[in-house]
Amino acid sequence: MPRIFRLFALLALVPVSGVAAQGAAVDPCLRPDSVVVRGIKRVTRAEVLTQSGLVLGNELSVPMVQRATRALYATGTFDDVRIACETLSPTSAHLVLTLTERPILNKVDVVGPERVSSRSVSDKIELFVRRPVDPALVTKAITRIDSLYESNGFYLTRIRPETTWVDSSEIALTFNVEEGRRLAISQLLINGNTQLTDQQIVGAMK
Repeated sequence: MPRIFRLFALLALVPVSGVAAQGAAVDPCLRPDSVVVRGIKRVTRAEVLTQSGLVLGNELSVPMVQRATRALYATGTFDDVRIACETLSPTSAHLVLTLTERPILNKVDVVGPERVSSRSVSDKIELFVRRPVDPALVTKAITRIDSLYESNGFYLTRIRPETTWVDSSEIALTFNVEEGRRLAISQLLINGNTQLTDQQIVGAMK
């Protein structure tokens, strides 16, 4: 069984008091001897422990591990958070936090706009340099740029984000815009109207 699932299984089965029934030995994963943090480059171990809320020596519980995981994701610094237990001996274990840091945004560019101004496109991007890149904000930017083009009659526009690594922890992000052709309505057909004329209905449309 993978260690992370084993940890949750043990936390769910062992009494909260940490005292096993009939004097049986308590699994060391319930009260690890130390906390090991892996995968960090910019963030310090002390910052991770503070952000997670985990305190060495406290007995673990499922809600505690879940809160720590949510708290670390909520910082916006990490793409992946894994909390597991590594048993060293029958009475000793490490609590291991394996983290994947989000890259820092070094630069944002927009390439391709001609019919719509580059400034208007850039204004739809809510990403900030020197901050960790949030994938949700990248998706939001694509949606907002697409809506901008649709409002100008371009319904076939494609927006493709492209990342370039500047170094091991920073990326440059380029939004490549393929505007496509502007579409226009050439004819309107009105069916089913008996009380109003076609001209009256069309005249009420934007």
